[in-house]
Amino acid sequence: MAEIEWDASSRLIVVRGSPDECDSFEVLAGKLHDLVMERRIAGITDVDDGSTDDAAVLTIQLKRDANAQSILDEVHRQLPTGEGGA
Repeated sequence: MAEIEWDASSRLIVVRGSPDECDSFEVLAGKLHDLVMERRIAGITDVDDGSTDDAAVLTIQLKRDANAQSILDEVHRQLPTGEGGA
């Protein structure tokens, strides 16, 4: 299970997981990017897969007026079961 943290000062949602989740984080980052480009999820300015051999890390940069919880809820709705939680 991934750990999700919210940094209000930098408008970031950071999702951290174990090293064995790196591949799924890469896929998740691609799907999130596609949803943002298709304008199916609003409020996200950037999605970055910063995973390394030691940790899976996905960073989601939010727009200034975005609501983090609403965006997380929308991600869970838009992605198939199991992928929204990374």
